[in-house]
This record gives sequence, C-alpha cells and structure tokens, in this order.
Amino acid sequence: MSEIEGKENELEVGLPPDIVQAALPFLTTDDIKNLSQTNKYYNTLLDFDHSKTLWHELFHKAFGTLRTNDEPFQCQNSAEFKTCTESILREAYPDLSWQDIYQLRAYDAKFYSWGYLKHGRLGFTGSSNSELAATSLNGPSPRFKYGVNIPTEVPWFNSRTRSRSGFCSPEDSLNAIKKDGDEIIAQVSSGGFSFQILTESGNLYSTGSTFSGGCKGPGPTGSQHDYNPFREMIHNMERSYPRITSRSSGGTVNTTGTFHGRRMSNSHPSTVHEPGERHSTSVQTTTTDRGQAQVPSPSPGRNYGGVPRTTMPAIGPHDNIYSEIEMLERSATKAVPGNNHIRRVFARNSFPLYSSSDDNLETFNDIQYIAVTSGRSHFLAMDRDNNIYSWDSPESDQGVKIEFANMPSRITNPILKIACGWNFNSCYIYKVGLVAWSEREAVEKGKSFSFAKYEIIPNTSDINGNSRVIDFACLQDNCVFYINNDGDKLWKYHHGLSQVVDLNIVGRLCKINVCFAALIVFTDTHCYTLKISNGDVDKESLTEIDIEEKVISVASGDYHTVALTESGHLYSWGVESQDCGCLGLGPSERMVNELHIGNWEGQRNIKVVKPTKIELPEEYICVSVTAGGWQTGALIIKKN
Repeated sequence: MSEIEGKENELEVGLPPDIVQAALPFLTTDDIKNLSQTNKYYNTLLDFDHSKTLWHELFHKAFGTLRTNDEPFQCQNSAEFKTCTESILREAYPDLSWQDIYQLRAYDAKFYSWGYLKHGRLGFTGSSNSELAATSLNGPSPRFKYGVNIPTEVPWFNSRTRSRSGFCSPEDSLNAIKKDGDEIIAQVSSGGFSFQILTESGNLYSTGSTFSGGCKGPGPTGSQHDYNPFREMIHNMERSYPRITSRSSGGTVNTTGTFHGRRMSNSHPSTVHEPGERHSTSVQTTTTDRGQAQVPSPSPGRNYGGVPRTTMPAIGPHDNIYSEIEMLERSATKAVPGNNHIRRVFARNSFPLYSSSDDNLETFNDIQYIAVTSGRSHFLAMDRDNNIYSWDSPESDQGVKIEFANMPSRITNPILKIACGWNFNSCYIYKVGLVAWSEREAVEKGKSFSFAKYEIIPNTSDINGNSRVIDFACLQDNCVFYINNDGDKLWKYHHGLSQVVDLNIVGRLCKINVCFAALIVFTDTHCYTLKISNGDVDKESLTEIDIEEKVISVASGDYHTVALTESGHLYSWGVESQDCGCLGLGPSERMVNELHIGNWEGQRNIKVVKPTKIELPEEYICVSVTAGGWQTGALIIKKN
C-alpha cells in the first residue's frame, strides 16, 4: 500500500464510538457539527438523521437543566439519571426516537401562566391576550380584574408553531436548530414579580414592567450605587451644549431639552403609580404654533422653580444631542415579536459604554446564557463561559457580572450550579463548596464587574463519597438547606452554623426544594412538605403529599404549591391570595361553592388544603413547572 493510500485510510477512522459518546457532553453543538464533517467515519457516527446517541446528547444540552437547583446534581453511577422533562416525555412517548423527542420538546412546548395580573408579570395583561376567556379572569367587575385562574398560553414570537414533520431539512439539521434557537424555550424561572425565560440560543427575557417590584435585592452594600455612565454622559453633554436662558422673577430657565423619561436601557418602561414600582419624570420644552419655545408649568397658575410660565424666541433647529443614547436605548429594548410584555434583558457588559470597545451594538449578542434562577426581587444567570450575572437592583435592568475575590481559577474550579434564595444568592463551586452572598460591592467607574461579599459553607467541598453535596435549596437571610450523597440527613446552614434537621421520613433523601413558607423533601419513595416560619422548620407540620401519581417536581410561590407528576399532570394547593388565581383551579366561586375544594379565609383569600388536579385538556401534558410570588408558570405540550 502506498504512503498516499495509507494517509487516506487514516482519514476514514477515528476514536472508538464509546470514547466519542463520553466526549459529547463536553462539546458544543458547533464542535459536534465540525467533528461530524471531519471524515466519513465521524459523519456516519454522528449522523443527524439517524444517530440515537447524538440526539440524546443534543436533548440533554438544550433541555437537561442541571446548572440550577431545578434539578439535583447528577449522582455517581447513575447512568439511568433523567431530568423531570426527560422522564415525562419518555413516559408519554415511549416509541419516539430521540430526534422526535427533541423536536417535540423544542417546537411543541408552549409557555402557559396564571395568577396575579399586576405589572404584566404573566407575560400579558387582561386586554392584551386573545386567549383569555371571560371566565378565566377573577375580579369584581368586567373592567377590574385581579388575576387569571386557569393556565393560559403566553404570546411568544407570535405563537409560531412548527410541526415535527417539518422540523428541518436532511442537509443540515443543526442549522435548523440554530436558526430557531431564540424561539425555543429552554427554561422558565419565576421570581416574586416576574418570569425569566431562557431560550435555546442563550438569550434571556423577562416578563412585565418590573422584576424587582421596587424592592432592593442582594445588590450594592448599604446606600452604595453602581456607577452609571449614562447619567454622567447625559450630564456632560448638557453642560457642554450652548444654553439660552431667560431670567424672570430672579430665576433662570434652561431651554436645552432633557433626556426623555426612562433610564438608559430600561427594558421595561412604564408609568408607575403605586409603591414598589418605578416611575420617571422629565421636563421638556414644547413649541407653540407660533414657533416659540415654551416651558410647561406643573399645573396652571403655579410657578415652576420660582419662575412663572415664560416664552422666548425659538432658537432654531439643532441636532438632538441625545440621539446616540436614544439609538442605543431603542436597540437594547427588544420585545418579543407581537408581545411588548416580554422583553429581552442584557448585562452591563453588553453595552459599549462600559468598555473601550467601539463595536457599538455587536456586543449585545456576545453573552449567551445557559441557566437562570430567580429570587423574590432579583435573578441570576450563568453564561457559557462560566460567568455569573446578577439582576439585583430596582435602579437598573442591567445584569452585573459577579466575581469572588481570593477564589481559585474558574478553569480549575468551575461553578457547577446557581440558586437564588428569597433575598440572597448561592452557588456551588467545584472543590470549594457552597457559596452564599446577600450583598456585593458597587460597580466602580472603569470596572465591568462587582465583588460578592460571600461566605463559604463549611464541609461542602467534597467531590466524592457520601459527604458530597447532591442538592441544595435557599430560603432567606443566607439560610441554605442541603443534602449529601448518603441521603440520610438534611442539613441547614444559618448564621455561620451547620446543623442536622431530624425528620421522620421514609426513604433516602434525593432532592429538596424550598420557598418563603414551605420546604419540600423528596426521597426515593416519598415526597413531603413542611412549614417554615422565620427560617425554622416546623417538624410537626411534616405531611406526605397525598397524590396517587408519582411526584417528580414541586414549585412554590409565597403561599401556594404546585406539583408535577411523571405523567405530566399538575396538582396545586395552598392559599390563593387576593383572588389572584395562582392555584389555576378556576373561578373562586366555583372552587368554593361548586367543587367544594376550597374555603374562604378573609375577604378575598381562598385556601385549598388537599392537592387538587389542575384540569388541562386530555391531549395536553406538562413537562416543567415554576412558581413564585402570586403566579405560576408551566411548559405544556399538546399531543399530536
């Protein structure tokens, strides 16, 4: 055989299939595509039309959310480990190929929400969603509604639907995935006042007019504030621009226009009239029909800053000194097509003004996220480069990059999982352990990040053996619950101390979930709930969840809980505050008077004690559930 023939044969072989399969989790989709085009061997092994291994791995990459506390860490020697979504789809569609399963989850899973309508937190308002029926709205009158009482589809990219049969051309399946990646919902997380939506392409969206509700999150320490280059830029421009003044009654009027209204890059502009919401004001000159500039008074007959209403000669047309900032703002305010109540959110690092780059708007797409988790008035996201960003201030809609001083390199010690508590954040760092922080330093001028003021929870750094942390959940005030691989103890860390919480339960602990008022404990055989008061677990409240089906996921809001079963069914119970509809069980009067599943507690609160099935049409199944505040959300698929 000639030397040339030998080299040609070498190009037709590669690593053994088992080695390639083991390496797939560490490769991006682009890496996999490039590998498949290396030679005939890899092209056959990674055939996008027929490879079971490939599509199984692509499914895990897109929808196997293991980077937040929605799912526990993957345990040792658990080849059969399945996420909740995977378990439900495999139960419902045992005969489908992994390619069909991927396409089903990608294109048929729609986001549904229900609960309190205020601030547009559901991703729509009472008048903006054509899917809303009159009977699905709670409220005292046709014009005044509190909430939505049944799961209702959220308008998303004009609610486009693609059938599995038309998923992609055989020439390049990966390109089809990437083309529609921003329409494919990978994960939904719920905070106290909004939902956060992560797409398969790595973009992040938030619902409504406010994610903070006007409440301070785990942001800058004390009264500190992040440096705002936009405010400084506007101030400098206004100072440098020629002014024409008119003196009257001892006062001076500046005729230079002001920046109209919103903070720079406010993703959720709104006029707000209630506590906790944001509002903005501006003083603008107007021009009369006679060509004179006029400074408006706040109200007729009143002086403005000691100066009565004054007219002055028009100064003539001039350039808008704010045009560049306004253009940047418009570019950063990207709503979902057809729905202004869901807008894309960005990190501070995405804006050129925070760096010396002159690339303008190209940096908006540089950061791609792989996980999101939400607290009461804040949320965290992690990007593909293992960086954490925190949206934690009512003053800004921009995420701040979080760094940890005196920590080892992210290359050797990556962040494996992120989680939000009620009013703090936590993450798990490889060989470091659980790290918690409730405040950070303010971002200084010239800096693109903030140092977290963190604490490391002792004895959580093991990566092997029975003491390895397999799941954790965050409450409030740096209170963290966690379980180890041995599965026989529930640990609670608070005020610098770790202690065991003794529970009279059956089975081996494998998963935990916590919210403001409830702790949910999963064992390999049972699922329990416990009440929490002021951070303390009420052991006497231990109750096994009374559902005949196997419960695999539980989400909680302030006072209500929703369970998801392996069959894709939803059950809810708890308190539906102020007639908000968060239980999803229908109109209040019907729950109490017809179905007899709830009782009035006070004037507008309904309590449902027993887990009650949320009625979905027979051809629908749920694959993911989230809850927070007074609202609930789910990803629901209509069976074909």
